[in-house]
Amino acid sequence: MTEKGDLDERKRAREVDRLRRESEAIARLLRRAVLDGVKADIEAAKAQLVEVEARLETSSKDDD
Repeated sequence: MTEKGDLDERKRAREVDRLRRESEAIARLLRRAVLDGVKADIEAAKAQLVEVEARLETSSKDDD
């Protein structure tokens, strides 16, 4: 009976370890996805700033 209990306990421990590893992997993927989204937002903001600067330069040249 003890051997069966030991096997069940080891099986449970392996399952817990597997779930912990999966959870950590999912957390890493989510962090990466968030960072990718932030990077895309920053790049879009940069592009908008470049466009605004170009318009301002054109506008100031027209005023001269």
